[in-house]
Amino acid sequence: MSNALKGWHHGEQAIHEKLGLSDATRMSYSWIQSYMPEQHQTFYSRNLHFVPLTTLDAQGRPWVSLLSGPEGKPGFIDSPSETELNMDVKLWPGDPFKRNLELMTSSNANRLLSAGIGIEFSTRRRNKFAGCIVEARKTGTLSRQIRFRVNQAIG
Repeated sequence: MSNALKGWHHGEQAIHEKLGLSDATRMSYSWIQSYMPEQHQTFYSRNLHFVPLTTLDAQGRPWVSLLSGPEGKPGFIDSPSETELNMDVKLWPGDPFKRNLELMTSSNANRLLSAGIGIEFSTRRRNKFAGCIVEARKTGTLSRQIRFRVNQAIG
């Protein structure tokens, strides 16, 4: 598989320049992969109690939600392939994630851009993923089954 990026976009390059990190970060985009290695798939499926996930609202502003399973225990995420995460989540009243998911149906969009990070506190291990939600199925008043397509992973 190839890298997910072919280089930093202009905004990222400007930030690196402003911080004096241009030389240090010139090739670090190559660490980002277009798929999740098997160890990332296992990490998300077995080790996490929750996942901070960012989605965009109707104005394109980012909102972060803490997603977890109905029991708040690991196992609410499944990774059937190197580019897919499926999540069985319980939402909270007023959570921006619920409102942002509604954009998929109200605007006839077939995907919702998002990014998240898995954190295992006992080891301080972190894996990041980005891509889009391609399906969100309502399974209860405040519960959803989410299908996420990953196109960027690093960890």
